[in-house]
Amino acid sequence: MILLPHITLKETFDRAEQLRIYIENNPTSSDIKITISSGVVVTTSYRDSVESLITAADHALYAAKRSGRNQVQLADISLDASPDLKESGTLALSETTNA
Repeated sequence: MILLPHITLKETFDRAEQLRIYIENNPTSSDIKITISSGVVVTTSYRDSVESLITAADHALYAAKRSGRNQVQLADISLDASPDLKESGTLALSETTNA
């Protein structure tokens, strides 16, 4: 789980995608190729509980796996947020697993 305070939806998605690509393109020392799937959730509301954010990221993670793995998916609640959101209260949560 990665927490990124004060970051936009686009920046969050881009960082998760950069991490996914880096892991995909850099095999282990045993030459084992690893991929990851990530679920990303963004909120600007302190009313959202930590549990609800983790659940949303988890649902997005499993949506990424169902959609073919090795990809980043946004949680449904994040789609309501503006991609250029710059509020200081923005918090992004990314949950990642080996694809």
